[in-house]
This record gives sequence, structure tokens and C-alpha cells, in this order.
Amino acid sequence: MIDIFGNEQCKPLKKYGKIIPNYYIFEDGSIIHSKSNKIRKPVTRPDGYQMVSISIPKDLFDDFDYYLQEGRNTPTMNVYIHKTVADTFMPIDENPPKQLKDTWNDVPEVWRQWVRDTAQVDHLDDDKSNNHVSNLEYKTPQENNIHRKGVKMGYTRDIHAHRRIK
Repeated sequence: MIDIFGNEQCKPLKKYGKIIPNYYIFEDGSIIHSKSNKIRKPVTRPDGYQMVSISIPKDLFDDFDYYLQEGRNTPTMNVYIHKTVADTFMPIDENPPKQLKDTWNDVPEVWRQWVRDTAQVDHLDDDKSNNHVSNLEYKTPQENNIHRKGVKMGYTRDIHAHRRIK
């Protein structure tokens, strides 16, 4: 897919393996609505992750609870940008967590589905605003545990500061 700027880093946005109509995502995490030709502005959550609210067809997912924004009749859902970049540009079947990569095709499908459902997307540089596909990788929850990462990366900061009541 070639984007409106003539670049090939843009693909239809995917969520839960389905293409969301009228939305495209760039390798850097920018999301554009094709009808308005506007890039959606992300919201940064208190925990540092960025997300965007997108409009979706009413019956796109049969197992997902939609919500309506005030004053609108179109169902919407929030998508984490880093997870959406990973779903779109690096499907987990082609990029499983490193420790599982060697055995990925040798295990039962039920096991692979469990990993798909529980794997987490990690920011390699620990900058949650850097959602470029080159900065992301799938990890098991154990690998992505903030305390293990803290020891490995030598954190000295308070890793729970964003959760404390001030």
C-alpha cells in the first residue's frame, strides 16, 4: 500500500486480526482516517501509553463490547498505538517472542493461540511514545515484567510513581 505521501510504510489498520475500514497506520504509529485525510491525534494515558479512539462498523466484532461517544451514533473503540503497530506490521506468527521463536512451528495450535492472547508488546528503548515498528517486539509477560526489566536495565527511578496518589 502506498500512502498519500508516496511512501510504502502505510497499511490498513488491523485489530484482533481484522481490518478496520477507513483507517491506515504508518510504521511510526501515526493513524490516518481515509475519509477525512486527517492524522488522528493520540492521547497519552497516565501510564505513558498512547491511544486513539476510532470509529468502527457496528458488527465488525461479534465478541467485543462497543461504546458510543456522547453525541455520536457510530460505535467507537480505543486502540493502543504500540499494539496496533505490532498487529499490523509484525504479526506474532511471523515474529513470536524470542524465547519461543525456535519452537513456534513445532507446538500445537492451542498453545500458539494462548501465546497470541497473552503476549505483550514491548518498547525496546523504554520510551512509550516511540511507537515505531523498529522499536517494538513481542515478549512473554515474564520477559516484560517491569521488575525484571528494571534489574536488567539498571533502573534507579521509582517504577510505580505514576500509580501513587499525590
